[in-house]
Amino acid sequence: MFNRKHREVRYVKCPYCGRNPVIMQGRSITDKNKMVMHYECPENHLTTGDTPYPREALDLWLLAVGKVLKVDDVISDYFAKSKGRGQDDDRA
Repeated sequence: MFNRKHREVRYVKCPYCGRNPVIMQGRSITDKNKMVMHYECPENHLTTGDTPYPREALDLWLLAVGKVLKVDDVISDYFAKSKGRGQDDDRA
C-alpha cells in the first residue's frame, strides 16, 4: 500500500533447512486429559518442548532458533516489541 518492502524473517524458519516450522498437538504424557503443543521442523532438525499455550510454543521456537543462530539481539528485539516496549527503552 505504501510501497513497503517486506523482508524475509529469517529467525522464524528452521536454521538448518530454511523451512517453516509446523505446530504439533497431542496429549500430555503425564496428564492424558491435557493437550500440549510444540513446534518442530518438518525435516526433524529442531523441536521445542511441550507447552499448553500456542504463544509459549512460538516463544520457545524463537529461543531455540536464537541459540542455534546466536542472534540474541534479534530475539530480544522481538520480545521487546511483543511487550510494547521500544528498543531505545533498554539502552537508556
